[in-house]
Amino acid sequence: MEKKITGIMDAAVLNENHNQPYHYHREGFETFLVLEGSVGATVNGRRFTLHAGDMIHLEPWLPHRFTFPEEGCRLLWLQPEGMTRPEGQDQILPDPVNLVDADKRAVEQVSCKDEGTVDFGFEGIRLYLKTGRWHLGGFHEIWECRMDAGYRLQLSGEEEKETFYLANGGRFQVEMAGETRFAGGTDHRGIRIPPHTPCRITAVSEDCALLACNVSAHLFRLLEMIEAAQTYFPEKLADPEYLAYLFTVNKAGNFKSFQRVEETDAD
Repeated sequence: MEKKITGIMDAAVLNENHNQPYHYHREGFETFLVLEGSVGATVNGRRFTLHAGDMIHLEPWLPHRFTFPEEGCRLLWLQPEGMTRPEGQDQILPDPVNLVDADKRAVEQVSCKDEGTVDFGFEGIRLYLKTGRWHLGGFHEIWECRMDAGYRLQLSGEEEKETFYLANGGRFQVEMAGETRFAGGTDHRGIRIPPHTPCRITAVSEDCALLACNVSAHLFRLLEMIEAAQTYFPEKLADPEYLAYLFTVNKAGNFKSFQRVEETDAD
């Protein structure tokens, strides 16, 4: 299937007519999220099956292909703004002679549903690193935020690029540009935040999952530094200047606050 990626995210409904040949790309990184159904994957001669909620990250020069054994598979192609892959860069390969059936959890390119490379827990929120900066050539990170009802993420509007969040479970209230709307349910609706636009995203149901698809901040490094401070010098976390330093050095100024709110109007 020929598909030109023009924005931060593109989605396609795929079926068995879109089976791919074994190939690799000489440039560019790719990240896919399975929304519905199952997808057969072969990566570097290892064969496995991805299911709804699983994510896979593909580096340049990594041989791979996808097959779609059933109708109605929904595979989301995540493409950060500014990252492009030149057309005509696909290198078709012969099918592997000795395919090896693999456990997807043993494949380093796969991030399984409800799992992360590492996770950090705070009161009301747990953050799972789904795609590390090292997976994507240093370009960005992808995180899943599991939020209790009433938890709020507030963005200051300092981000210079469009930000994209995916409501991947539960229901969220989104306040942006003087308007309030809701995202979530079964439609996996995306939340697009234009550059320099303040926004508040509040979980209004239990079991809320928010996928942050293009985190330009060094959030992994920030959370490791906070975790270390909690263990070795907790008194520093009470110093506003030290906290401001942590957020500045990790380019996380857009995250204005994380907090639980007492009441949420979900109507």
